[in-house]
Amino acid sequence: MKLVYSNFNKDTGESVVVLQNKSGRYVGKAKLHPNDIEFSSEFAGCRIAEQRAWLDFYKKELKKAKLQLKPLKDFYNYIWYFNSPKEYHTFHTQWIEHQLSVRIDNYTKYIEEIKDSIKNLEKAIKDSISTRDKII
Repeated sequence: MKLVYSNFNKDTGESVVVLQNKSGRYVGKAKLHPNDIEFSSEFAGCRIAEQRAWLDFYKKELKKAKLQLKPLKDFYNYIWYFNSPKEYHTFHTQWIEHQLSVRIDNYTKYIEEIKDSIKNLEKAIKDSISTRDKII
């Protein structure tokens, strides 16, 4: 992941960060609370904006992984449910079933990791904001 753009606008109090990788661009924004104008910090705003850009990345990755998982599950179910027991025990079918189940497990684990990352980032953003409020 590469940082493409980072800016803090002192007039509006808005921070914008853009991250990019081969899959696309991810934008994060943070807005300065009107009560905190005297304590504005370019670094704090850009850090929160960067975390939100990562959140955007993880949410898009989650959506993409779920889309990739669905056809695998559908095909696995097709093999499992529509083949009679006599036809099912061929070597090819067992090999395909095994390969599909491995890929399904991998995608399922990846989806759970993404969900955990999203939860952790959301908590980190809330913690950053509350810690800054306490300091100020």
